[in-house]
Amino acid sequence: MFIIIKELYVCTNQNGDNARQTFNFIIMKTKTIDVNAKEWFDNKNGNSYFCGTITLNFGTDTEKTFLMPFQCGYGQSYIQEAKAILTQFNKISPDYGSPLSMYCRKNNIIYRTSLQENCLKRELTQIETNY
Repeated sequence: MFIIIKELYVCTNQNGDNARQTFNFIIMKTKTIDVNAKEWFDNKNGNSYFCGTITLNFGTDTEKTFLMPFQCGYGQSYIQEAKAILTQFNKISPDYGSPLSMYCRKNNIIYRTSLQENCLKRELTQIETNY
């Protein structure tokens, strides 16, 4: 399912006249957001790290996957990073202050998360390699 949005832009040209131009934007409707991550705890330094993927419209023709690269963080950090990545790539609106779960609830999007704890470091780096 696609949504067509028409936007009108008014800009001033070199002569000082206002020029009006209409653009059509086709936006893919997001039906599902799946956030999958693995977490590794570095015993030597006492830090937790995660790496994972974000999949939009899982199992459909419009499926798109994004990488959450290997980085420091624990608990719900992977969900916050997923929201930042989706906002960065203009897949969701930057609804500041509200969590990704609330954004999905408001926009009728199926939202699933998965975090595998106690993984090996090589399992996390393998996610980046396979992406």
